[in-house]
Amino acid sequence: CLETRFLKIRVGSLICVAKVLDSNLVDRTLTGDIILPLLEQVPSREPAVLMSIVGIYQKLLKHSSNLLDRDTLANRCIPILFPMLVSPSLNVQQFGTCMTIIK
Repeated sequence: CLETRFLKIRVGSLICVAKVLDSNLVDRTLTGDIILPLLEQVPSREPAVLMSIVGIYQKLLKHSSNLLDRDTLANRCIPILFPMLVSPSLNVQQFGTCMTIIK
């Protein structure tokens, strides 16, 4: 997902990460050491990639094991989301979805 320039592969990779979160194999250590750094390094800012990242953040927040707390969200995730929110390619619904994470 980090080295490809193909949008479809990038989004597909992020969807796979989201599906892994549905299993009970993910813990806070894996989230902090692997998943969040991966999301921080995604070089693309297309709406499809942004919405995939937002979907992962939503799953982390809603996971039964509390994989992402509010402090981590504020310190690591929101700084990544803010620059993406000013993209003129986001539609109103996509912008609203991103804002629900920030609230």
